[in-house]
Amino acid sequence: MNEPQHEMTNVLPSRFEPGHLLSEVGDDHEAMTILLEIFIATSPDMLLDLAEAVEDGSTTRIREIAHSFKGSTGALGASFATALLHRLEEHACRGDQAACTELFSSARSSLLSLIDDVRSFVQMECRR
Repeated sequence: MNEPQHEMTNVLPSRFEPGHLLSEVGDDHEAMTILLEIFIATSPDMLLDLAEAVEDGSTTRIREIAHSFKGSTGALGASFATALLHRLEEHACRGDQAACTELFSSARSSLLSLIDDVRSFVQMECRR
């Protein structure tokens, strides 16, 4: 697939698939809630660490953080965020700091939206 690199930088509304995560945990709602709460607790720091790595120009740190964050978003079924983080990880593996900076500036708001979406979902589930 030879798509232009800039296509993935379009910021789309955040989406995650609670059903995906629920099936991953064997339809255990309590386990799903715990994993979502862990995501809510850890993702803001991962995003901050990623921003600092991009600002510092550390492609090694960008790669490591993007890889970990990608695993978290993948477990949620957040395919767009996962694809953005995969692309960021690829740029970092190639040592392409400029591409990392460009992609992160576009992806940041999508990742923040994802965190907010998950937080809202958990709050709604707790009211049930």
